[in-house]
Amino acid sequence: MRIYAMLLTLNTRVDQLIPPPAAFTLSGDVIGNIKSYAHGVIFSSKIALYKGTIPTNHLLDIVKRYRWGLPEGVENDTPKWKKVVKEAGDALTAVRRKIKIQLIASIKDEDPTKHSDIYDVASACIKGTSYKITIPLLARLALMRGVFSNSAHQGDDFWDHVDARLVMVAKQADGNADRLARLFKHFLDKDRKTHGSGVQPPVDENMVDSLQANIDQAIDERNRLLAATPKQAEAPVDEEEEIDSRAGSPNPMPTPAEQRT
Repeated sequence: MRIYAMLLTLNTRVDQLIPPPAAFTLSGDVIGNIKSYAHGVIFSSKIALYKGTIPTNHLLDIVKRYRWGLPEGVENDTPKWKKVVKEAGDALTAVRRKIKIQLIASIKDEDPTKHSDIYDVASACIKGTSYKITIPLLARLALMRGVFSNSAHQGDDFWDHVDARLVMVAKQADGNADRLARLFKHFLDKDRKTHGSGVQPPVDENMVDSLQANIDQAIDERNRLLAATPKQAEAPVDEEEEIDSRAGSPNPMPTPAEQRT
């Protein structure tokens, strides 16, 4: 018994000398980059859907490329990777929420000539980021505002209606890049005629946002991979962007991503 007690005491002392492993947390650099690149994923002209696993997996693919200090193989450690996945999902939700808030504010006046120009909507959406206003971004926002202008689409299912419109546009384009560009040009031209003063700063159609271009390329590569192996996991239910579109203000309850900022 005495020897057993001594062994227990020795084990206790060893445990005290060797602290338990620290809980896995994401560094500020990782979180900041995930939030930044979440904007680029949602701003991308290459993205097929805004909700579900498709945008999340695009963002996670970028995380795996750049890592930003994440340990090698972390994606194979389920408990740790779940934290990365949750951070990515929260970041995408926050960007969608941010855009919807700007769309609400952009058409709150009954007089369409007093609506925000699409350029101003884009300026508000990229505020606080390194992204630039480009024609593809304006065209995507114009599509979103076209959907939001229908009062029946302004609720929690707004992004579902946007995704449905994207699917319809893709079917109309039928893989033809020029036809797709013409369709989005139509959305942008219509928005400029419908909302705002009609006087907007010129945007160089040939201007390239290098950060956005890198994200577009990554998404394009993954899109081609998905086309070759089309099995896509069933989309999980995204956190709803709880916004009162009638009041033009966000719900008092912040998203998890906003709670950390």
